[in-house]
Amino acid sequence: MIETIDTGNAFITFGYYICEISAPPAFLKGLSNSFISISECLCNHEPQLNRCHGWKPRGDDEEYISRFSGPEEYLKLSEEATKLFDQNLLYPDGRFIHLEDAHRFFRTYFDDRKHLLVAVSTLQKYLDLMDDSFIYDKEMMSQDPIVLGKDIVGWDIAGFHSFLCNLLHEEFPEIAFNSQGLIDESFEYVEMMASAIQGKGEPVDWIPVLLSKIG
Repeated sequence: MIETIDTGNAFITFGYYICEISAPPAFLKGLSNSFISISECLCNHEPQLNRCHGWKPRGDDEEYISRFSGPEEYLKLSEEATKLFDQNLLYPDGRFIHLEDAHRFFRTYFDDRKHLLVAVSTLQKYLDLMDDSFIYDKEMMSQDPIVLGKDIVGWDIAGFHSFLCNLLHEEFPEIAFNSQGLIDESFEYVEMMASAIQGKGEPVDWIPVLLSKIG
């Protein structure tokens, strides 16, 4: 579905993810051809902090190191990612606070057909539901976003769940998904869905979000 987003509706971008494009998880087989999500339950996000140098017990994993040009590049990525984490600018689930940091990591390490750099946005009234542990910069969404689709997510300590984690999409058998496993309906409709599933699945406040492509 081609949709024009009314950016005058005060959409706030509250983070950026480098998502690994993959097949849908086995329990969502048939949902789409490929898949991305801001939920780390469903999708890998880069850099994977818990696989970086100095992180126990998964750090210095040979398979992860092999994804880079060599140990030197892996160590450089690890150092930069840990520094951002220590500054509260990168969350363990892969959420970057600032676009410039996300863009730099994407261009330097992950600018390939296997990954997408996405911005995540919603309305201020939904961000007001977040607890004090949720840190973000209040940035207005770009005026001409390349909207990839929508999702319904809930914040839980240090990362997001998607409503797909609990198969709550089965509550809406008529909804459409696009080729990347994102909701292909109007934002207003997704707001209605989020309202309808409150209190179901994970003990979180479910909020509707837009995912848009960066660069």
